[in-house]
Amino acid sequence: MPWPTKNRNEIKDDTIPLELPHLDLPTIDKVRKSNDDFMTDLIQVTNDIRKAIILVSGVIPQKNIELEKLDVLRGHLVRLYKLYDSYIFLIVERRTEIAFIILRALTETIINLHYLLKHIDTYVHRKYKRASLAYENRLEENILKNILKRKEKLPIEERMLKSIASTFSRSGFDNLEKEELKKTQWGLEKQHLEISGKAGDVGLYPIYENMFMTSSHFVHGSWHELDFHHLERERDSRGTRAPQIRYTNPKPQLLEAVSIFTLEALQKYLLVITENSGQAEEVKKYLDTIAKWFFDMSYRHEEYLSNKQ
Repeated sequence: MPWPTKNRNEIKDDTIPLELPHLDLPTIDKVRKSNDDFMTDLIQVTNDIRKAIILVSGVIPQKNIELEKLDVLRGHLVRLYKLYDSYIFLIVERRTEIAFIILRALTETIINLHYLLKHIDTYVHRKYKRASLAYENRLEENILKNILKRKEKLPIEERMLKSIASTFSRSGFDNLEKEELKKTQWGLEKQHLEISGKAGDVGLYPIYENMFMTSSHFVHGSWHELDFHHLERERDSRGTRAPQIRYTNPKPQLLEAVSIFTLEALQKYLLVITENSGQAEEVKKYLDTIAKWFFDMSYRHEEYLSNKQ
């Protein structure tokens, strides 16, 4: 799996030594007497996942993948890194409620990446790009209406129109029909237009229900979130519930599942862009080692919780 130090056509797999980041995983059988003990070790290994995302995002494809598709896939990996990195930061800072907001975006990114990878041989990536331009299209229409109304173009409007035109050109949609630009959803089938449909298509509906939907409470500020996280449970002498200003303490479960699904997304990406070569297999084994550690830790944590009851 060569790194981008030479022209891609000038190098072959296994010709450049691959140095994977060192793994120093905490012992699974270590005695842990509290959730904090689990959190300390889990946080340590999330740093290895952050490194792994950076590593995988820089891998040069060994298969002939259109550059436009590669841009979309690689962009998702970078987004995955930034969301996971920010999510872990908020967990470390014990800002659980805000971390859940990031978790929703992180879950959607994982599902979308799986979906784009599964349908790599289609033009779904074009639909994905087109859908994102709907806002730019509406903005352009509003600017042009305002210019027509006042019969004068302001300097800021001229600058914005140039920026919008540049965005369309860079995306490869200079001459797309206006009706197409009004579509804000994307997917191969009608049932794939919503994120739930994409999750079902790639076998990730459980994480849609358990991670995406749960996180939606925090994004929208539902009564469920207010009840559990922003108001004291007990009523005072006047019958009112006092404000709960402190943040909710994060639990190990918030790191276990999302880390495993992040690693699975990296595995899927490598499977799609690489051949069964020595270096590719080395990276996959590296990811497997981290994933197995998280699975084992999750099992140990469940044992700990069961013994507490």
